[in-house]
Amino acid sequence: MKRPGWPKLRAGKLAPTVLLALAACAARPPTARRWAQADLDCPAESLEVRHLDLGIFEVEGCGQRALYRCPNREACERIDDPAALLPPAP
Repeated sequence: MKRPGWPKLRAGKLAPTVLLALAACAARPPTARRWAQADLDCPAESLEVRHLDLGIFEVEGCGQRALYRCPNREACERIDDPAALLPPAP
């Protein structure tokens, strides 16, 4: 059954979009590592990056730990208060 107004999705057209989204996510850990290297004054090879949530990374190294929100491959924001990640109470 064809629904009016609904675009027809084809695997061939959807696959590049999915791959591009995955590539963007995969590129963020190096961005978090680069920002943490400066913030924590720690060599990149000593830093361990863990993906916690969409665009949220925990970086640990040189006896320090920091949280980062990386909305894109160019920039990250250090999160000093982890409670800021929680949604507002109703």
